[in-house]
Amino acid sequence: DVAGIRCAGLYAAQADWAATHGLRGPTAKQRKDIELHLTRAEIYRRDQGQSLTKAYESTRTDVLRVIGLYTDRFSERAKDGGHPWQGDALIRSDSGYCKVLGRD
Repeated sequence: DVAGIRCAGLYAAQADWAATHGLRGPTAKQRKDIELHLTRAEIYRRDQGQSLTKAYESTRTDVLRVIGLYTDRFSERAKDGGHPWQGDALIRSDSGYCKVLGRD
């Protein structure tokens, strides 16, 4: 649930940033994984007793919050002309984890 939302948020934030700033963003598979991760999160929340509406809304709220956190981080790194995610140890770690999570 949390890991999938974090990965979906990372890929969505990178895709949005790349489109807005002319950079190369996530691969086609990574963009496709966004939907998979969010669907899994919603299913998990349904299995935990949330209604369909609540599972959707809480997943959406959480992923938007994660997207905002990554976007803020990208902005901070890029403000002095740096690349928003290359060379960032946290992003590199998250990307590696998301790559493994997307293999199953």
